[in-house]
Amino acid sequence: MFQLPQSRDAWLLWGGILLAIGLVVTAVSRRTADTPPDPLVESPAPGFLAPDFTLVTLDGEELTLSELRGRPVVLNFWASWCGPCRIETPHFQSFSENFADELVVLGVNQQESAEAITAFAEEFSVTYPLLFDDGEVYQMYAVFGLPTTYFISADGVIVDVIPGAATEAVLVEKVERLLRDE
Repeated sequence: MFQLPQSRDAWLLWGGILLAIGLVVTAVSRRTADTPPDPLVESPAPGFLAPDFTLVTLDGEELTLSELRGRPVVLNFWASWCGPCRIETPHFQSFSENFADELVVLGVNQQESAEAITAFAEEFSVTYPLLFDDGEVYQMYAVFGLPTTYFISADGVIVDVIPGAATEAVLVEKVERLLRDE
């Protein structure tokens, strides 16, 4: 059984040991926090290279994320049954139309049928690529809720991520920042 120190010297010794441990933990955590991420490593987090994938579009064509380098990408994970996704979709369509020469908008669907995706695309007049995912890309990007949107720079590095729904103003601000940083 542990006993509290009985003498002043014992208290000082334990205090010194705890202080030394605290200094080591602080130094290690500060070095880790101050070290910038290596943008050449793939990770679904800002500052890292966006994980690469190849998925199929509604037209049956393959689309590979890394082949879009040179243009910023707005990568939106969605599903037709998701209420906030339905609210955000017109904004992504607007970005796709208004910034067609400057960025690429992609919608990655959560394991729904071609019929469900096609009906959704028709309902919202979506012209940007909607991609079929069997769940692999969702796992790659650690998507836990819908919608989730990644903003990827022209060199393939994730600039920002919005887990969950965002207002039009927030989405506009993120797209403008993405385009400004290029």
